[in-house]
Amino acid sequence: VMKQMSVNFPSAWVAVLNVLGLVALNLDPLRVECTLVSDAAGRYVMQASVPLLAGVGYAVLYFISYPICGLRMKTAWKRTWTVNAGCQVLQALYITVCLVGLLPFQCYEHPNGRSSLSAFPNVECFTDDHTPL
Repeated sequence: VMKQMSVNFPSAWVAVLNVLGLVALNLDPLRVECTLVSDAAGRYVMQASVPLLAGVGYAVLYFISYPICGLRMKTAWKRTWTVNAGCQVLQALYITVCLVGLLPFQCYEHPNGRSSLSAFPNVECFTDDHTPL
C-alpha cells in the first residue's frame, strides 16, 4: 500500500518499507526477477508459493528435530504442536494470502483506454500475458 503512494520517503524509511514489504509477500526487494524468473507469471507463482514454503519449512523442522534432540537428550517437536504453530503462521498471513490471490484482478486504466495490472505494470489486463495469472 505504501509503495503505491506517490510520496518521496527518506532513504531510511524506504529501507524499512522494503523489509516490511517482505511480510506482505512482496518479493521485489529480493530482486527475484534478476536471478530466478523475469516474467510476471513466474513472479506471481513465487509470491503465491511463499505460504506453502512456510508449511514445508515446518515439516522439515519437525523431521530434523528428532535426530538433533536425540543427541542432546531434549524433547523433539510434537506433531500437534508443529501443526498448531504452522496453522498460526498461516492464520497470521491469511489476509496477505487473500491479497496475493487478488493481485491478478487489480487493474488500473491508462489514458488511452487500456489497463494494466497494479502489481505488474508491464502486463495489460485481459491479454495473453494476463491469462496465466
